[in-house]
Amino acid sequence: MDLESIRLLMRVVECGSIQRAAQLSGTSRTSLRRRLENLEAAVGNALFVRSAAGVALTPAGAVVLEEGRALLERYARMVSSARAAKGDPSGRILVVIPPGVPDLGRIALLHALQDVAPGMCLQDVERAEPLDHLHEPFDLMFHFGDPPSQGRWFSRVLARVRLVPLASEAYLAKHGRPTSVADLGAHRLLGWQYGGCDANEWPLLSGGVVPIEPVFCSRNGQTLHRAAQDGVGILLGDPNPILVPGPPLVPVLADQVGRELTFRCLSPQPSDVDPRSRTFIEHVQALVNKMGPEA
Repeated sequence: MDLESIRLLMRVVECGSIQRAAQLSGTSRTSLRRRLENLEAAVGNALFVRSAAGVALTPAGAVVLEEGRALLERYARMVSSARAAKGDPSGRILVVIPPGVPDLGRIALLHALQDVAPGMCLQDVERAEPLDHLHEPFDLMFHFGDPPSQGRWFSRVLARVRLVPLASEAYLAKHGRPTSVADLGAHRLLGWQYGGCDANEWPLLSGGVVPIEPVFCSRNGQTLHRAAQDGVGILLGDPNPILVPGPPLVPVLADQVGRELTFRCLSPQPSDVDPRSRTFIEHVQALVNKMGPEA
């Protein structure tokens, strides 16, 4: 049984389709199916059933998925420990980030790293849903929403912001200002896909959601904010984005529409790594300490 086959099984479950999983994994459908068949042969049982609606795990598949995810997490910790086996603050810090982290934020992270560990280098990797990649090696992971419910991770809140509908002065001058939730149907709206949230609905402060039909959807919050600054439409976003340059946007319907958004950072627990690696993790945590309070 190889780890890559487990990763592919996870991808099939996430996508609900072998064909879609093959496309996202950059492999052929035939190759992916063969690896899954080899995994089933190693386990001695069918792992999923196929239907017109897609694929679903069998009881044996559910066990393999759960235990395989734990195995991949242990492997990720082993790799992180091995990279820091010398016990000195040198090497590479691998950072997982969601799409749209502003350039100024990445540069601030680099400066902070140089302050606490000048001998280390930084590599960032974008993932649409960072928490789906806990089984892969990483040193820092930034994500929206709640921390993972399973696994041993050191979690810190970096920011809590309230998202509200925002538009540029130029957009409002041309299209008018909405005064009620019902007015949104006549406006050009921008849909932000983040942290598992549906880009086709906005939350109401009174409870529930209002369905929207975005003219543009993206996981990249920075791109959407700049589009709103350029007068493309109304965005549900942060009214005070200190890391996004440009003219400020005007809140609209802020007393009716919005939600709180939490931005967090994860790193491995020091107790989960080899003693020789703890110096490395201590420097990672010193870096996180510079960026936000403990969760």
